[in-house]
Amino acid sequence: SAVYAASIRKGLCKIPNLPRQIFWPLVATYFGLIAERSFRAFWPFFTVLLSLLALGLLNIHATISIDVFWFGLSGAGVLVFGALVWGAWKFRPPRLEEAFRRLDRSLPARPLQGLRDYQRLGASDPISKEMWDAHQLRLEGEVRKARPVPPDLSLSTRDPYGLRFSALFLFTLGLIFGSVWNLSNLQSSASLRNPAVLDVAQWEG
Repeated sequence: SAVYAASIRKGLCKIPNLPRQIFWPLVATYFGLIAERSFRAFWPFFTVLLSLLALGLLNIHATISIDVFWFGLSGAGVLVFGALVWGAWKFRPPRLEEAFRRLDRSLPARPLQGLRDYQRLGASDPISKEMWDAHQLRLEGEVRKARPVPPDLSLSTRDPYGLRFSALFLFTLGLIFGSVWNLSNLQSSASLRNPAVLDVAQWEG
């Protein structure tokens, strides 16, 4: 986070005519954009992960046959890896300018954009210069009202069937009716159900 903050501070210094008081609202808005894009890109990964954890908590692996166990374990690995790769492919780190525009849109009259403007006409006219300075002062007053823009974490369009809620509900059931020890037994269950181990045991028997 310190690296991101230093990067934002460096980028902010390159933007002219901006008051220093918008630094922290801009930082918070930028991190909100990161959270928003991470949530949208990686929700399938966390949905699959929560579902698999719920099945492990409920000790489902101990109630199925060997073939189904290994088929499900292989499929689970493919699903987790695929969802992670899909999320990494979809995720795009936000730029400082995007956080700047979002923060600016949250304020009336978009004062941040106005403070970046220069007086191109009438700069040598005292009256025009005075009006421009008054306009800039008014915009600076509006900028002082800047507050961090919260991220939009809505996924209704990306997950219309509510799969994430189903996974969360299943995970909650696993926490209530299952046990964390069932997850620790998964490795021993996998080794006991390993076909190679079974073949050796049968040969020795």
